[in-house]
Amino acid sequence: MLFDFLIDIPNKHLDEEPLMNILAWTEGEEFRVVVFLREKHRPARYFAEGTERILLSPASVDIGGVGVIPVEDDFNRITQEILTELMTEVFVSRELLLKL
Repeated sequence: MLFDFLIDIPNKHLDEEPLMNILAWTEGEEFRVVVFLREKHRPARYFAEGTERILLSPASVDIGGVGVIPVEDDFNRITQEILTELMTEVFVSRELLLKL
């Protein structure tokens, strides 16, 4: 059922891979799967200049709780507000998700 739902989601970027991240793990005998649908591949700050630039393109590892921020200055400047901004920009809104 989940596979069929995911395949049927419209992809406005047909020349790219599907815009989603999937986390999967087991708890005892049960499998858990969480799908994060993306609005775009990278946030605007990824392409910005100067101090506005943050080289973070949220992916499964980041969503899972391990932030990979390869530039030390970016790591030292990042705040909860910036992380929230990046995640909100990249992943689909609750409103759009409810329409699917």
